Amino acid sequence: MIRAVACARLLNISRSALYDWLDPKSPRYKKDFPKRIRLSSRVIGWRLSEVNAWISSKQTDQASGGAK
Repeated sequence: MIRAVACARLLNISRSALYDWLDPKSPRYKKDFPKRIRLSSRVIGWRLSEVNAWISSKQTDQASGGAK
């Protein structure tokens, strides 16, 4: 499990950008981004394997000229 700061760092984005990706009301919303997991009442995280798979799928899409 990785928390928000580590996830944002892995993606090379800010933490606020990560939260934009999670917000369906945001124009930057990424509906295919892995779902967050509530670890406690104030802490969320993601499975590292799911985030890495998502990154790999985006790299494959870009390499094949698909959706970005």
